[in-house]
Amino acid sequence: MITDYNQYYNALLKCIATKPTETLLVTYGMYAGIDQNGNDNSKNPTRPCRTRDVLEAMRKLPNVSILVSIAPYKGCKGFQYCKHCESKYVQQVMRLYNHAEQFKEFKWYLITECHLKCVIFKREGLIVGYAGGRNFTDSKWLDVSFGIQGEEARELYDYIQDDIMGKATPINSDTLNRVLESQQINSKTIEQMEAGIL
Repeated sequence: MITDYNQYYNALLKCIATKPTETLLVTYGMYAGIDQNGNDNSKNPTRPCRTRDVLEAMRKLPNVSILVSIAPYKGCKGFQYCKHCESKYVQQVMRLYNHAEQFKEFKWYLITECHLKCVIFKREGLIVGYAGGRNFTDSKWLDVSFGIQGEEARELYDYIQDDIMGKATPINSDTLNRVLESQQINSKTIEQMEAGIL
């Protein structure tokens, strides 16, 4: 069991150092220093970004898939249009898109109906990883993750591949508007996003 923030990210870096041939990261939310405008804030010396360290280390790996879940859109006024709420939601989706653009070597997916958090590594018939409550957002909130291996890790991997990935949408420029439209984001808000006004 891992409760410490740094211990968790160090454990992931040790797994990455074994050069797995496949990596699957599932998180609720994502933050590795990239904002909704594509600015890279990860080099701030006053706030090191451990999630960024892990993503940078994974660049050397051959097959990395990242599934990010966010809450479905719900405005403060229910079904009535709220520009502020829609703008905030679009900014959140844009932040994920910009992470995918920064790390193009990974396969990125988005889903709005998953709260699972885990990282699974496969190498030469071995399968290990960590699962639990820690989001991949660089949060230092109190949380816990558990090491998994063997049959337990394989069952979780199969569950994600068989039951979850089919509901996800790739994160790329071709699907960005489709994701927002599926959440019933107003076309005016999408036009403002495309124009860079948000």
